Amino acid sequence: MQLRGKGLFVFSDPGGAKALLSLAYLEQKNLQQVLVFSDRIYDFYSDFGFTVESLQTGSVDSILEKARPDFIVTGTSYTSNIELEFIKKSKEKQIRSYSFIDHWTSILDRFKREGSLTLPDSILVIDSRASGIAEKEGIKKEIINIIGNPYYTFLKSWKPAVSKLELFAQLGISGTDTKLVVYAPEPLSNINGREKFGFDELTATSQIAEILESNTFNFYFVLKAHPNQDISLLYKIKGQKIFLTNSVDSTTLMYYSDLIIGFFSNFLIEASIFKKNIVRFLPVNNGSDSIAELNIGNIVDKKGLIRELNIMNDAG
Repeated sequence: MQLRGKGLFVFSDPGGAKALLSLAYLEQKNLQQVLVFSDRIYDFYSDFGFTVESLQTGSVDSILEKARPDFIVTGTSYTSNIELEFIKKSKEKQIRSYSFIDHWTSILDRFKREGSLTLPDSILVIDSRASGIAEKEGIKKEIINIIGNPYYTFLKSWKPAVSKLELFAQLGISGTDTKLVVYAPEPLSNINGREKFGFDELTATSQIAEILESNTFNFYFVLKAHPNQDISLLYKIKGQKIFLTNSVDSTTLMYYSDLIIGFFSNFLIEASIFKKNIVRFLPVNNGSDSIAELNIGNIVDKKGLIRELNIMNDAG
């Protein structure tokens, strides 16, 4: 896909934000203008070199009237309605609309609110599997386009803005000899994770806290909270040996880590691009695994996680 003319990019959730900013970055030589809007602020904006303007519900009409874009590209956030508002208004104003989906789950549901379905002119998906799922959910094949994930292309040449020493200073670690384990759970409790997967980030974090309190390890353990996470819930269970943050840049943490722990999220896919050591901690493995086909990392339960942590701890 190649975009032309004046483009307007709008997103809310971080997955869509990274993908759309990467798409704008990679296509900017073909564009007369790039305007970017979001109702949220993320620490990775500076990686892309675009100004991300603040967006409030109700300002959609005025933005489109002023910008007069040739097309819009939206993310597909479940925590915000703003992307659907842009799609609706773009149709009224006959502006071509694209929406990017960065995963394989609940594709049609991303365009539903309160029983109303709002589809763009084109749905951009990451691979043929996502395309097939979209068709099975009732989306017409004619509006589905496979483009991969632009963020993964962007990451291949990405380098951190700070050194490992500077990152460790941000974390309160002296020197750079200490091994770094990064645990990046997605907020499964927001989508009834215990019912769907048999666990969520709260039950999993509770088990990890028990492991760390019951064993002696020589690494630094950082829990990188997801932007959609109710962080107060994690603070209640994190224990004394977990450093919990949502302020340190996630990609920088990933880049300098010795081990990444997670469940199903794109964070793990991104870590695989950096060829990181990855462990997927699934306290219950009931087969509801959206990234199983990618063969990323070792899948472990609590005993397996203890084993993996000991292996890494004892490695030179």
